[in-house]
Amino acid sequence: MFFGIAVFDFEGNGVVLNLQASMREPEKFNRVLVGTLTIYVIFLCLFSSIAYWSYGPTLEDMVTLNLPHDNLTSTVQVFYCFGLLGSYPMQLMPVFEIIESSNMYKFIPTLSSFLPTKRLVIRTFIVLLTAIGASIVPKFGLFINLIGSFACTALAFILPVQMYDKTHADKLTRKRKLFHLILVAFGCVCGAISFVFSVREIVAAFSSKQPTDAQIANPIQNGEITEIDLNTGKINIYHQKVPGMKLL
Repeated sequence: MFFGIAVFDFEGNGVVLNLQASMREPEKFNRVLVGTLTIYVIFLCLFSSIAYWSYGPTLEDMVTLNLPHDNLTSTVQVFYCFGLLGSYPMQLMPVFEIIESSNMYKFIPTLSSFLPTKRLVIRTFIVLLTAIGASIVPKFGLFINLIGSFACTALAFILPVQMYDKTHADKLTRKRKLFHLILVAFGCVCGAISFVFSVREIVAAFSSKQPTDAQIANPIQNGEITEIDLNTGKINIYHQKVPGMKLL
């Protein structure tokens, strides 16, 4: 489970080439990239460790769901939404460029008075469509791991290596070829294992019995104690006689 989510954290590598092309001094890009990734990994590890240390196995898919419902939590969630609003459209830039270079895009009408209308409408529609899809998907953590196990793994470990080998075939040494082969094999094996576990967890999550309204309203009835885990939806029923217990 860890591998897919960890790879998904670096889904922004699709905009690396766009960022390099927009730099004033592209020759300094490698140094900036290494420094940025180092700081990002350090903060990611610290934040994840503190969150798990604080909540343990009850940690939700999004840690903001574990926070108490007060004004401070609402403020954090609002700023988190603003952060997503600013970063997510940038991550979709490769998708926008592919769509806008297609033949189908050219046949879509636009306003002659303001030519960027078509581009703005389509980009806004794609962002809203994917955002709505993410908000209605249950078990979002499992879904992220599933996407990361095959899509992000291919984007991070397999496709860049294959493209580099094709582009610089005449400059590859035997040691570098071996390293690339190990890197691709590592991505394929770990991605396949994470994909299998993700599918199993998703099937188990959706096939688990959900608590009924009667069980939630009357957890103790007929000598049975129904224990419901609200985080996972798992139901545990204990047969125990409870003397003197009356339902209100």
